[in-house]
Amino acid sequence: ESAVEKRTGSHAQARSTWRLVSYLVWAVTLLAVMTGVFGGFTSAAAAFGLIGLGLTLVLQKPLFAVAAWMVITFNGVYRIGDRVEVGGIKGYVTDIRLTHTALREFGSWMHGDTFTGRVVYLTNGAIFDAPVYNYTRDAPFLWDEVENLVTYESDIGAAKEHMIAAARAVVGQYMEEAKKRYREAVVIRDLATTMITEPEIRMSFADSGVRLFVLYYCPADARRRLQSRIVEEIWRRFQSDPRIEIAYPHME
Repeated sequence: ESAVEKRTGSHAQARSTWRLVSYLVWAVTLLAVMTGVFGGFTSAAAAFGLIGLGLTLVLQKPLFAVAAWMVITFNGVYRIGDRVEVGGIKGYVTDIRLTHTALREFGSWMHGDTFTGRVVYLTNGAIFDAPVYNYTRDAPFLWDEVENLVTYESDIGAAKEHMIAAARAVVGQYMEEAKKRYREAVVIRDLATTMITEPEIRMSFADSGVRLFVLYYCPADARRRLQSRIVEEIWRRFQSDPRIEIAYPHME
């Protein structure tokens, strides 16, 4: 883990903790004030109950969002610094308030995980209406693959070697250094046995050739950049090897 990653994670965690502490302080202060005004804890609790009933009727959606904030915070659905997708909106979490979450958006009209430059304010209640995808909750890694289609006349063994070599050149060292940390971060330990520790090939048949997929994992925030480098490396290796021909639709 780089120094930059450590600083970013520490800063994000500090902001999340400070946000939670500040809300707890406000709640305790409000309770103390209400207790003083209404002359005792029992009276204050009754007053809170009446006020809560009125607010529930008038402010249903905001209170719904506050309830969602509690789920987000105490269940760890996501925290500041995570990369998430909620209701089809992808982004880097920059702030979590009582009623909404701020996301630095990526995707949308941009391909992959490239930032758009927009900040999206998403109501916290959205977590009850749509799936929440957290890219980085357990570990900041994502699995990815690069696909190629080569002709049946190609040397498949050579094509597999080139694709694995290309992936190793780009992410091999990273996977070697991260595999122990990744295994420790897996919530269900049985899943650790299914993890790959270096780039691997998968294959399938197609109408005009053989599909080859090289699998690997990489940092979530660098997925597209590393994928592009692997594609370029594979392209160069295929171009220099006459035994391999990329399949593509054509007519004679």
